[in-house]
Amino acid sequence: LQMSTQGSGYMNVYYGPEIINECTRLQRATSYQFRLASKTEAGQSPWSEEITVNTLPEQPGRPSKPQTKGKIHAYNFKVKWDPPHDRGGAEIKLYHLEISSGAVFERIYSGNQAEAVCERLSPGTTYQVRVLCEGPGGISAPSDTSTLTTEAIVPNAPKTPYYSNLPGPYAAVLQWEKPHYQGGAPVTEYELELEGILND
Repeated sequence: LQMSTQGSGYMNVYYGPEIINECTRLQRATSYQFRLASKTEAGQSPWSEEITVNTLPEQPGRPSKPQTKGKIHAYNFKVKWDPPHDRGGAEIKLYHLEISSGAVFERIYSGNQAEAVCERLSPGTTYQVRVLCEGPGGISAPSDTSTLTTEAIVPNAPKTPYYSNLPGPYAAVLQWEKPHYQGGAPVTEYELELEGILND
């Protein structure tokens, strides 16, 4: 039994009386050609026709940790990543980008580009982002997770101030509530303006 690979010459891989042989130490995702001859006391037969055997690829390794590309906005950001060092012996067909703002990851992109835009996000919110890759040998384990926080926006206007006790001659105690939507960041201060009109 002889074997050839990638245009190299044939080399003997088995010589003996058995009619089965396991060829080991092959390379993944590689095409091999085999041919066989039989031998008796009268001599050796011509070589058989070739048979081509293609070994399978393996599951690819993990892509690199996603990194931001450009500015992080309030409602979107772009991330990029690098292919895995070990591609499983075959080309990467797809990347899968997943995002989470809690415990569950949601797949938001599947494609062959090593970058994607995360859209329709909430301002001032922290997200976890990871990426997987897929080749003929299967889907990789997830990459390391990046933690990214979108930019906050200005809060809504608060409701009109009010007083629960009637004002006195020289003072009034005003109260107000926090705005319904704070723009993704805690309110750090309030500004209260006063305009006085004298009554005769």
